[in-house]
Amino acid sequence: MDYQLLAPLPFIKDNIVTDLSTYLSAIFKISIGIAIAFAILMIVWGGLEYMLSGIPAMKLDGKKRIWDAILGLLLTLSAWLLLYTINPKLVDFSNLEIDKLTIKIDPPSEAINLQKALNDQIKIERLNAENLERQALLEKDPEIKAILEKQAQATRDLGINIGKIGNNKIAAIEAIKNKDYSKATTLKIQISIESRTAADKLMLEGFTKEADQIRTEARQAGIDIDQSIQNRQQLETEKTQSSLDSSFH
Repeated sequence: MDYQLLAPLPFIKDNIVTDLSTYLSAIFKISIGIAIAFAILMIVWGGLEYMLSGIPAMKLDGKKRIWDAILGLLLTLSAWLLLYTINPKLVDFSNLEIDKLTIKIDPPSEAINLQKALNDQIKIERLNAENLERQALLEKDPEIKAILEKQAQATRDLGINIGKIGNNKIAAIEAIKNKDYSKATTLKIQISIESRTAADKLMLEGFTKEADQIRTEARQAGIDIDQSIQNRQQLETEKTQSSLDSSFH
Protein backbone atom coordinates (compact mmCIF):
# COMPACT_ATOMS: atom_id res chain seq x y z
CA MET A 1 0.00 0.00 0.00
CA ASP A 2 1.36 3.43 -0.96
CA TYR A 3 1.31 6.39 1.44
CA GLN A 4 1.38 10.04 0.39
CA LEU A 5 3.51 12.06 2.80
CA LEU A 6 1.91 15.22 4.18
CA ALA A 7 5.26 17.05 4.01
CA PRO A 8 8.03 16.46 1.43
CA LEU A 9 11.17 14.62 2.52
CA PRO A 10 14.49 14.32 0.68
CA PHE A 11 15.42 10.98 -0.90
CA ILE A 12 11.74 10.03 -1.35
CA LYS A 13 10.53 10.23 -4.92
CA ASP A 14 7.25 12.11 -5.43
CA ASN A 15 6.74 12.02 -1.62
CA ILE A 16 5.24 8.55 -1.91
CA VAL A 17 6.29 5.82 0.53
CA THR A 18 5.70 2.33 -0.81
CA ASP A 19 6.90 0.50 2.30
CA LEU A 20 8.60 1.01 5.65
CA SER A 21 12.08 0.36 4.25
CA THR A 22 11.80 3.39 1.95
CA TYR A 23 10.85 5.63 4.86
CA LEU A 24 13.60 4.32 7.19
CA SER A 25 16.24 4.66 4.47
CA ALA A 26 15.28 8.30 3.91
CA ILE A 27 15.28 9.05 7.65
CA PHE A 28 18.73 7.45 8.03
CA LYS A 29 20.20 9.52 5.19
CA ILE A 30 18.59 12.71 6.47
CA SER A 31 19.99 12.07 9.95
CA ILE A 32 23.51 11.67 8.58
CA GLY A 33 23.09 14.86 6.52
CA ILE A 34 21.84 16.84 9.54
CA ALA A 35 24.78 15.63 11.66
CA ILE A 36 27.29 16.71 8.96
CA ALA A 37 25.62 20.09 8.48
CA PHE A 38 25.54 20.73 12.24
CA ALA A 39 29.23 19.79 12.55
CA ILE A 40 30.20 22.18 9.73
CA LEU A 41 28.15 24.94 11.39
CA MET A 42 29.97 24.40 14.68
CA ILE A 43 33.34 24.44 12.92
CA VAL A 44 32.49 27.77 11.25
CA TRP A 45 31.22 29.20 14.53
CA GLY A 46 34.33 28.08 16.38
CA GLY A 47 36.58 29.46 13.62
CA LEU A 48 34.93 32.88 13.82
CA GLU A 49 35.33 32.91 17.59
CA TYR A 50 39.00 31.96 17.26
CA MET A 51 39.80 34.57 14.58
CA LEU A 52 37.71 37.55 15.70
CA SER A 53 38.05 37.39 19.46
CA GLY A 54 40.98 39.05 21.17
CA ILE A 55 40.30 37.40 24.51
CA PRO A 56 42.41 34.27 25.11
CA ALA A 57 39.53 32.48 26.87
CA MET A 58 37.22 33.07 23.90
CA LYS A 59 39.90 31.78 21.52
CA LEU A 60 40.18 28.62 23.61
CA ASP A 61 36.37 28.19 23.51
CA GLY A 62 36.41 28.61 19.74
CA LYS A 63 39.24 26.10 19.36
CA LYS A 64 37.44 23.62 21.63
CA ARG A 65 34.23 24.07 19.64
CA ILE A 66 36.07 23.28 16.41
CA TRP A 67 37.62 20.09 17.80
CA ASP A 68 34.30 18.97 19.35
CA ALA A 69 32.58 19.43 15.99
CA ILE A 70 35.32 17.52 14.17
CA LEU A 71 35.11 14.72 16.75
CA GLY A 72 31.32 14.53 16.40
CA LEU A 73 31.63 14.44 12.61
CA LEU A 74 34.21 11.67 12.79
CA LEU A 75 32.01 9.66 15.18
CA THR A 76 29.03 9.97 12.84
CA LEU A 77 30.99 8.91 9.78
CA SER A 78 32.80 6.19 11.73
CA ALA A 79 29.49 4.72 12.89
CA TRP A 80 28.25 4.50 9.30
CA LEU A 81 31.62 3.14 8.08
CA LEU A 82 31.72 0.53 10.87
CA LEU A 83 28.23 -0.75 10.07
CA TYR A 84 29.00 -0.80 6.35
CA THR A 85 32.24 -2.71 6.96
CA ILE A 86 30.52 -5.33 9.12
CA ASN A 87 27.67 -5.81 6.67
CA PRO A 88 26.56 -3.38 3.94
CA LYS A 89 22.97 -4.49 4.53
CA LEU A 90 23.07 -2.82 7.96
CA VAL A 91 22.90 0.59 6.26
CA ASP A 92 20.69 -0.56 3.39
CA PHE A 93 17.00 -0.75 4.24
CA SER A 94 15.85 -1.69 0.75
CA ASN A 95 15.67 -5.40 1.63
CA LEU A 96 13.99 -4.86 4.98
CA GLU A 97 10.94 -7.10 5.29
CA ILE A 98 8.47 -6.76 8.12
CA ASP A 99 5.77 -9.35 8.47
CA LYS A 100 2.25 -8.02 8.55
CA LEU A 101 0.52 -8.28 11.89
CA THR A 102 -2.71 -10.20 11.59
CA ILE A 103 -5.19 -9.94 14.41
CA LYS A 104 -7.80 -12.65 14.45
CA ILE A 105 -11.01 -11.86 16.25
CA ASP A 106 -13.16 -14.86 16.92
CA PRO A 107 -16.86 -14.32 16.29
CA PRO A 108 -19.13 -14.28 19.34
CA SER A 109 -20.05 -17.76 20.56
CA GLU A 110 -23.57 -19.11 20.22
CA ALA A 111 -24.08 -18.75 23.97
CA ILE A 112 -23.16 -15.04 23.86
CA ASN A 113 -25.58 -14.40 20.99
CA LEU A 114 -28.35 -16.28 22.76
CA GLN A 115 -27.73 -14.42 26.02
CA LYS A 116 -27.89 -11.07 24.23
CA ALA A 117 -31.17 -11.95 22.51
CA LEU A 118 -32.56 -13.25 25.80
CA ASN A 119 -31.62 -10.07 27.66
CA ASP A 120 -33.32 -7.97 24.99
CA GLN A 121 -36.48 -10.05 25.22
CA ILE A 122 -36.57 -9.84 29.04
CA LYS A 123 -36.00 -6.09 28.86
CA ILE A 124 -39.01 -5.69 26.53
CA GLU A 125 -41.29 -7.61 28.91
CA ARG A 126 -40.02 -5.59 31.88
CA LEU A 127 -40.71 -2.32 30.08
CA ASN A 128 -44.20 -3.53 29.15
CA ALA A 129 -44.87 -4.39 32.81
CA GLU A 130 -43.60 -1.00 33.98
CA ASN A 131 -45.83 0.72 31.44
CA LEU A 132 -48.87 -1.16 32.72
CA GLU A 133 -47.97 -0.29 36.31
CA ARG A 134 -47.79 3.39 35.42
CA GLN A 135 -51.21 3.16 33.78
CA ALA A 136 -52.57 1.49 36.91
CA LEU A 137 -51.24 4.29 39.11
CA LEU A 138 -52.99 6.89 36.98
CA GLU A 139 -56.26 4.93 36.71
CA LYS A 140 -59.05 6.10 39.00
CA ASP A 141 -61.53 3.32 38.30
CA PRO A 142 -60.82 0.56 40.89
CA GLU A 143 -61.88 -2.29 38.60
CA ILE A 144 -59.74 -1.15 35.67
CA LYS A 145 -56.90 -0.41 38.08
CA ALA A 146 -57.04 -3.98 39.42
CA ILE A 147 -57.07 -5.41 35.88
CA LEU A 148 -54.01 -3.35 34.90
CA GLU A 149 -52.14 -4.42 38.03
CA LYS A 150 -52.87 -8.09 37.32
CA GLN A 151 -51.83 -7.65 33.70
CA ALA A 152 -48.58 -5.99 34.82
CA GLN A 153 -47.84 -8.90 37.19
CA ALA A 154 -48.61 -11.42 34.46
CA THR A 155 -46.23 -9.60 32.12
CA ARG A 156 -43.52 -9.65 34.78
CA ASP A 157 -44.11 -13.38 35.33
CA LEU A 158 -43.82 -13.87 31.57
CA GLY A 159 -40.45 -12.11 31.50
CA ILE A 160 -39.19 -14.12 34.48
CA ASN A 161 -40.20 -17.44 32.92
CA ILE A 162 -38.75 -16.50 29.54
CA GLY A 163 -35.50 -15.76 31.38
CA LYS A 164 -35.56 -19.16 33.12
CA ILE A 165 -36.23 -20.99 29.85
CA GLY A 166 -33.52 -19.04 28.04
CA ASN A 167 -30.89 -19.52 30.75
CA ASN A 168 -31.56 -23.27 30.94
CA LYS A 169 -31.36 -23.47 27.16
CA ILE A 170 -27.99 -21.67 27.13
CA ALA A 171 -26.71 -23.95 29.91
CA ALA A 172 -27.86 -26.99 27.91
CA ILE A 173 -26.06 -25.82 24.76
CA GLU A 174 -22.87 -25.23 26.75
CA ALA A 175 -23.22 -28.73 28.21
CA ILE A 176 -23.59 -30.14 24.69
CA LYS A 177 -20.35 -28.42 23.69
CA ASN A 178 -18.67 -30.26 26.56
CA LYS A 179 -20.33 -33.52 25.42
CA ASP A 180 -22.42 -33.67 28.60
CA TYR A 181 -25.60 -34.85 26.90
CA SER A 182 -27.20 -36.15 30.08
CA LYS A 183 -27.04 -32.68 31.65
CA ALA A 184 -28.49 -31.14 28.49
CA THR A 185 -31.37 -33.64 28.56
CA THR A 186 -31.99 -32.93 32.25
CA LEU A 187 -32.16 -29.19 31.54
CA LYS A 188 -34.58 -29.82 28.68
CA ILE A 189 -36.87 -31.77 31.04
CA GLN A 190 -36.56 -29.00 33.62
CA ILE A 191 -37.62 -26.45 31.02
CA SER A 192 -40.66 -28.53 30.14
CA ILE A 193 -41.80 -29.01 33.76
CA GLU A 194 -41.24 -25.43 34.93
CA SER A 195 -42.81 -23.88 31.85
CA ARG A 196 -45.88 -26.13 32.11
CA THR A 197 -46.36 -25.11 35.74
CA ALA A 198 -45.98 -21.40 34.94
CA ALA A 199 -48.28 -21.61 31.90
CA ASP A 200 -50.99 -23.45 33.85
CA LYS A 201 -50.84 -20.80 36.59
CA LEU A 202 -51.27 -17.96 34.08
CA MET A 203 -54.04 -19.87 32.32
CA LEU A 204 -55.98 -20.19 35.57
CA GLU A 205 -55.65 -16.46 36.11
CA GLY A 206 -57.08 -15.82 32.66
CA PHE A 207 -53.89 -14.79 30.87
CA THR A 208 -54.09 -17.14 27.90
CA LYS A 209 -51.78 -15.13 25.65
CA GLU A 210 -48.94 -15.12 28.18
CA ALA A 211 -49.43 -18.83 28.92
CA ASP A 212 -49.28 -19.70 25.20
CA GLN A 213 -46.11 -17.62 24.81
CA ILE A 214 -44.41 -19.54 27.63
CA ARG A 215 -45.41 -22.86 26.03
CA THR A 216 -44.08 -21.68 22.67
CA GLU A 217 -40.75 -20.57 24.16
CA ALA A 218 -40.36 -23.89 26.01
CA ARG A 219 -41.26 -25.92 22.92
CA GLN A 220 -38.74 -24.03 20.79
CA ALA A 221 -36.04 -24.42 23.46
CA GLY A 222 -36.59 -28.19 23.45
CA ILE A 223 -36.34 -28.30 19.66
CA ASP A 224 -33.12 -26.23 19.71
CA ILE A 225 -31.56 -28.48 22.35
CA ASP A 226 -32.43 -31.65 20.42
CA GLN A 227 -31.06 -30.13 17.22
CA SER A 228 -27.87 -29.08 18.95
CA ILE A 229 -27.35 -32.58 20.33
CA GLN A 230 -27.98 -34.10 16.90
CA ASN A 231 -25.54 -31.70 15.20
CA ARG A 232 -22.83 -32.36 17.80
CA GLN A 233 -23.19 -36.12 17.57
CA GLN A 234 -23.14 -35.98 13.79
CA LEU A 235 -19.95 -33.90 13.91
CA GLU A 236 -18.32 -36.42 16.25
CA THR A 237 -19.35 -39.26 13.94
CA GLU A 238 -17.83 -37.49 10.93
CA LYS A 239 -14.57 -36.85 12.82
CA THR A 240 -14.39 -40.50 13.89
CA GLN A 241 -15.03 -41.68 10.34
CA SER A 242 -12.41 -39.28 9.00
CA SER A 243 -9.85 -40.58 11.51
CA LEU A 244 -10.60 -44.18 10.54
CA ASP A 245 -10.26 -43.38 6.85
CA SER A 246 -6.91 -41.67 7.48
CA SER A 247 -5.59 -44.66 9.48
CA PHE A 248 -6.52 -47.08 6.70
CA HIS A 249 -4.68 -44.97 4.10
